[in-house]
Amino acid sequence: MNWGGDHWVGLCIKLTEGHVTVFDSYVPHTEIESRAEGIYHNKRGGDCGPCAAKFIEMHAAGLTEEMSRITDKDVDRFREQYAMDCYEEFVGDAK
Repeated sequence: MNWGGDHWVGLCIKLTEGHVTVFDSYVPHTEIESRAEGIYHNKRGGDCGPCAAKFIEMHAAGLTEEMSRITDKDVDRFREQYAMDCYEEFVGDAK
């Protein structure tokens, strides 16, 4: 979800429980009542998009505990991989 036009967060919405969990890598940016704890907190600018996408992937795979082990190097790799995935999807094989 785009928050305020300049920040991305991942969401897990449980409609049957009326509960929303926010996966936010840049905590100071958002003010909410409930947020996921024990996840990577980004101190750099511009990484919220790759982090939000990866949080959604990891949550869907049941890997929420591993979210706290993400490093800045991992985020750099996520960004590169997402860029390559987009290139291959829309342009063609990058190799």
